[in-house]
Amino acid sequence: MDSFDPADGFLLADGFSEAILGVVSGWWAGNVHREVILYDYGKCVQILVEDGMDEIEAHEMMEMNVAGAFVGEGTPAFATIYRQPSLASLDW
Repeated sequence: MDSFDPADGFLLADGFSEAILGVVSGWWAGNVHREVILYDYGKCVQILVEDGMDEIEAHEMMEMNVAGAFVGEGTPAFATIYRQPSLASLDW
């Protein structure tokens, strides 16, 4: 897939467009191959905090109502992104 267009029939998580990383392709339960939207979990939490939740509330919302919700075959996926520190940020 060279580009992403929400009109392609992907299920989107409302309010989290800034957290979209791309599309993930894989084999899901039932031995079915699918492509779904992949979100940055941390960025989703940050969006909720910016909207007025504290961090604990934001994580609970994500687990109970967003990442933890099954909304059909195209349910989006959420990734926790681990970034290595750059050499410039290390305290030598």
